[in-house]
Amino acid sequence: MHDQDPPMWDCRWPDPVALKVANDRIAHSLDSARPGINAALEVMVELESAARDDGLASALLVTPWAIERVYWLGPGQINPPIQSAVPLEGDHSGRVAGGQGALLETGSGTKPVIIGWEAETGHHFVETIIREVQNYLNSMDAMAAAKAVGSTAPNPKIKKSMTTHLEKPVSRRGLFNMFRS
Repeated sequence: MHDQDPPMWDCRWPDPVALKVANDRIAHSLDSARPGINAALEVMVELESAARDDGLASALLVTPWAIERVYWLGPGQINPPIQSAVPLEGDHSGRVAGGQGALLETGSGTKPVIIGWEAETGHHFVETIIREVQNYLNSMDAMAAAKAVGSTAPNPKIKKSMTTHLEKPVSRRGLFNMFRS
């Protein structure tokens, strides 16, 4: 690869099974006693859409380290709709290197993402929805939380912003009711 050649994208068909396999491999390589890891959570993937209005595909991903939304390029797309302040770096194979931050243009706005690449999935884009996963008892609870707080569409049940709620005094019962959907 010459210095002037931009790194290549390795984007593949959206595959939730490949995403699960890749993240299972990562999970098995981690020390379960490491801070921030919830060993009770198994990797779980749920496809949200294979054909969104913005041309992307997306899935919710629960892992022992975070709850994330993963985006793939939709069928027929060649270059992802991303913005980066600096030129993207390539890896030893000439691909766009994983682990770089970028802004992804989606139908619901610009999202800060990390560029991911795994042998099973090719390039994908990871938006962290929930970083702290220690309080979830199982992956089903974590997935329900992802659906509640990570929705790509506005939630009609939420009529006021969280900051509005936080600016006024609330009883314990009122606090718990605020977080129910």
